[in-house]
Amino acid sequence: MSLYLNKKERIPALITLLEDEDSSVSSAAMKEMLRLSSMERISNVIKKMQDSTNPKLRQRAHQLQSIIKIRAVRTRLSSRLINPKRKDLLSGLIELHLLWYDRDNEENLKNQVNSFIAKARISGLETFKDIAVFFKKNDFITAKNSELEPDSYCIGSVLDTKIGTDILLCSIIALIAESIKIEYSIIAFDNKFFIYDNKNCYIDPMTWKTKTVTNKKKINNSKRFYPDSVFRFIIYQLLVCSICTASYRYVYTIGNCLKNALKEKNLSDILDAPYSGEV
Repeated sequence: MSLYLNKKERIPALITLLEDEDSSVSSAAMKEMLRLSSMERISNVIKKMQDSTNPKLRQRAHQLQSIIKIRAVRTRLSSRLINPKRKDLLSGLIELHLLWYDRDNEENLKNQVNSFIAKARISGLETFKDIAVFFKKNDFITAKNSELEPDSYCIGSVLDTKIGTDILLCSIIALIAESIKIEYSIIAFDNKFFIYDNKNCYIDPMTWKTKTVTNKKKINNSKRFYPDSVFRFIIYQLLVCSICTASYRYVYTIGNCLKNALKEKNLSDILDAPYSGEV
């Protein structure tokens, strides 16, 4: 492709490269298209590609849509990681899920979570004890943090399998507590997470027992996890999951989200080779 083509001429030229059998050529073309185009223009280009009779172009259109979706989720989540004012717990948990399961539908996830909250509310929950009983009756199990299974940190998977880490289960309880106007704090002590009613009891998701506070000083000195710190904890766990399973794609996606949140210029500023792309 001529280096002297203007921006308007480059896009059609790049589209022809999307049909190349060499995946490195088509990938480079998609990357350049995304760099050169505004969101409005790339959306129009994708629409035309979807209407094409060429199956390879339709495939590239789907890939471009996936890239745009992942980048949008990554941008929103990066903001939540560093902005305590962005306190939308549900949206953050869904974005974390989509960081790992990027083919899942955001609206379907919201409906899944809201349906579960509605089910909980219909059960007539009024107290922390009611909530603990509800989770136990519905057979929710707390995974061990040491197992590092990504599914147990993704809200959609946890609602499907009923197996989640203590921080994720506490976060789901928090969503229910918000919907029925119960005060709460997600707290951590003794290397475990709990949800506290800010008065005199807390739920232990490992046993689903409601425990009365006997040591107020211990509770007061425990670490509080607000939405932004919940998001940070979970994304670091997902990063460890991806590194342990040598999932380069997820390391790159999550690493870039953290890079943006930490305002670092290069992935190598937070990750070593080979994940940084350097050797």
